[in-house]
Amino acid sequence: MNGNLGIVESGGIMKLTLNSPGDRNALTVKMLTELLNGIDRAEATSRVILIDSLGEMFCSGASLPEVARKGMQAIASLLVDVQRRLSASPLPVVSVVRARVQAGGFGLLGASDIVLSRDDVLFQFTEVRNAVAPAVISLNILHRMPSRRAAELMLTGREFDAAEAVAAGIVTRTAVGNEIDAAVEDLLQELLSGSPQGLAETKQILNRRILEDHDALGQQMAATGARLFNSDEAQRLLLA
Repeated sequence: MNGNLGIVESGGIMKLTLNSPGDRNALTVKMLTELLNGIDRAEATSRVILIDSLGEMFCSGASLPEVARKGMQAIASLLVDVQRRLSASPLPVVSVVRARVQAGGFGLLGASDIVLSRDDVLFQFTEVRNAVAPAVISLNILHRMPSRRAAELMLTGREFDAAEAVAAGIVTRTAVGNEIDAAVEDLLQELLSGSPQGLAETKQILNRRILEDHDALGQQMAATGARLFNSDEAQRLLLA
C-alpha cells in the first residue's frame, strides 16, 4: 500500500483501505483526496466499493495536528464531498468495521449502504466533549438513525458497543471476531449477483433524501464544522 489509502481492485471489488494507523486513520486533506480518487477509479472499473481499515482505529475523525496548522475548512469541505460521492455513486458501498469508530469516522459509515462490524468494536460521537458538533457527518448519519437515539448518543458523547450501533441504525449487522471476513465475502458475492442497472437505480431511490440534504446543507455544515473547530474553546480542549 502507498500513501494514506490502499486502493486494490479484484474481482469487481474496489477495496479502499484506510492505511494510516500511526495517526489512528485520521482524516487529512491527503486521505480524503485519495478517497475521492479511489471512488473515481472504482466507478470506472468495479462493481462494488469496500471500505476497510488497518490498525486499532477504523477512523478517529479529523487530523487534529493538521487542523491546528491549517484550519478545518479544507477537511470539512472534502469530507462533505466524499460523503456525497459515496451516496451518489451507482456502486454499492460497503464498510467493514474492525476497530473503534469516533467523530468523523461516522461520516464514512453514514455514506455506506451496508456496514458490517465485528461484535467487539466500540463507537463514540466525541464532538460535544470537545466543544464541536457532528455537523458534516449529520448529512448522512442522521438518515440512518432514529432521532431519539441520535440525540442521546450525540448529546451525551458516551461510548457504545456494536450491538447498540445496530439498534441505532449505524451498523447493518455484526459478526463474531474473525468471522467478519466470511460475512463480508458472502455479502460481496450477493451484491455482485445483482444487475448494475438495478443496483444503481435502487441506490438512487434509497439515497434521494440524503442527496437533497447535501445539496441544501452541505456547504453550511462544512462551514459550521470549520467555525467550531477553529474556536478558542475547541482548540483548548482538542490540543490539551
